[in-house]
Amino acid sequence: MNIIIDPLTHSPHLKYLIPNSLYYTLPNNISYPPGHYSIDAFIDRYKFDYRSDIVCMDSSSGFQHMFVVMPIISSIEKYQGSSYIGMKTRFLELICKYKPKITGKFIIIDNHDFDYLPQNHLKTLGIECDIILKRTYSSLNQPNYSSNTYTYPFTMCTIHDPFMNLFNTPMVHAATKNNRIIWSGATYDTLEVHEEDSIHEFANRDTLVKTITRKYPSILAKVQVSNHLFVQTLNSYKYVLDLRGNGRLNKRLYEIFTTNSLLLSQRFDIVFPFEEGDRFSEECFFSDDNELYANYMKLEADQALYNRCLENQIYLVKKYFTNKWVWSYIETILTK
Repeated sequence: MNIIIDPLTHSPHLKYLIPNSLYYTLPNNISYPPGHYSIDAFIDRYKFDYRSDIVCMDSSSGFQHMFVVMPIISSIEKYQGSSYIGMKTRFLELICKYKPKITGKFIIIDNHDFDYLPQNHLKTLGIECDIILKRTYSSLNQPNYSSNTYTYPFTMCTIHDPFMNLFNTPMVHAATKNNRIIWSGATYDTLEVHEEDSIHEFANRDTLVKTITRKYPSILAKVQVSNHLFVQTLNSYKYVLDLRGNGRLNKRLYEIFTTNSLLLSQRFDIVFPFEEGDRFSEECFFSDDNELYANYMKLEADQALYNRCLENQIYLVKKYFTNKWVWSYIETILTK
């Protein structure tokens, strides 16, 4: 039996991904840091009651592996502010409580938005683990990560875990689509640079959306839509825009993957653990508004190219973004 510690309720999908697992989280009515849901709302959304899992975890021992979903630098004052102490205390208490119960490996799933060297911050926190699965794992920092750190672009630091739908429900299809690019989301510009921690994060959503709207008004549809119609609305367009936000991997990316609409994304340097030869189509990525427009016009002028890019995207999603494949990837790391 494996145990999953996810006090912030960021990754309930792990209950379905990790075989023979018990799942721990916190309801949203407790002291800081709380989870995202009331108990009833959680059960309604994720279809299991974690309270019985916690009873089993507390009354038993001899578990195999422990997976802790932890945005590591949220326990560092410099990045979390004065509330860091509650985060740090909660995670350390849970690790100290359950780590003695396992016979296998202790794995941290670092789901923070930022790219940094997690081994340095874990040392500061006094946490030793066997494996780090890092969400934001860049080609820039790849030579600097510790040897037990692996890319893991299969988690998010957000409410409404997008992998629950992506991994467990069929892809939605629409035969007839609007040929514009849909954008739906908050717009802002941010810059966060901490050279000493190898952090270089930015977002220029506001600037980009305003520039695209001014220069190429015919290609972009800015839409605000309620949550229960969100995926269906995305799927009614041929293209969906994904821009850098708090991190390089956004929830929007994985929402796009639940549809048969084509991703058009701002470039990012995340390393995906794909087999050699498998990669997203180059035409789906851009650096600025001019390249986005050029790619869009190229795809609109060549239906065969559009079809190839979309077929490649669907191929990658169906191959790699599944419970079965991700668990096999984790197993490979566990046996190293």
